Amino acid sequence: MGEEINPPDEEKENNRRKIDWKSFFQNLYLQNYEPFRRSGYGSELALLLRKLVVKKAKEKFYRGGKTLDIGCGIGNFADYFQDYFGIDIIKSALKELKSKHQKNNVLVSDAENLPFKKESFSFIIAVEVLQYIKDKEKFFDEIFRVMKTNSYAVIITQNPDSIIWRIRQKRRGQSPLEFVDIHKTIENIKKRRGIIVSFGGLYTPFDPLLFFFLPNHNKKFVEIFAKTFWVVFKKQ
Repeated sequence: MGEEINPPDEEKENNRRKIDWKSFFQNLYLQNYEPFRRSGYGSELALLLRKLVVKKAKEKFYRGGKTLDIGCGIGNFADYFQDYFGIDIIKSALKELKSKHQKNNVLVSDAENLPFKKESFSFIIAVEVLQYIKDKEKFFDEIFRVMKTNSYAVIITQNPDSIIWRIRQKRRGQSPLEFVDIHKTIENIKKRRGIIVSFGGLYTPFDPLLFFFLPNHNKKFVEIFAKTFWVVFKKQ
């Protein structure tokens, strides 16, 4: 046998970009796993912490009206809102959401082409969605288009600059996720005249504070130590 030849860096990058996330989640939702694992979370605690962020943001900023859950999957957040709308690219996940949570306002759609009129929603959540979006500009344009004036949105996504992700990628190679860092996310919000009203991270020593209130964390601290960050913002 000859010596194994490793593909050049350019080929590795091309292979990295070939992951079909639709097929990945389609297969994942068909597995007989626990709900948190079938939703793409590594642990029940990971899902719980995200639920706490959404719950606290709802308590603090939601004042009624229609809520849009972008990338809703099987409906981990569906029971938090009465007037609930969900979109996802996986039809089987939406079918399970409708059956389990008795929510019928769900549609097969991607996040870059929302099938709704301007200013349709009073509250928007996008939990662990942004890292799968290729066209970030279109994603934010669409969110601001369907948000009502003075309404709020919650985004939770992975933080590529954290120590955890840097170590992980050093050991395993570059992640296939379409990361966007904290500064670019905030820039995308502010240049559309959005106001940041709450900001923080998960997998930090301050996670237990989520059980009591939604704290504002120091951005530099979150950037270094939080594997995941959240942003709550308001449309002016």
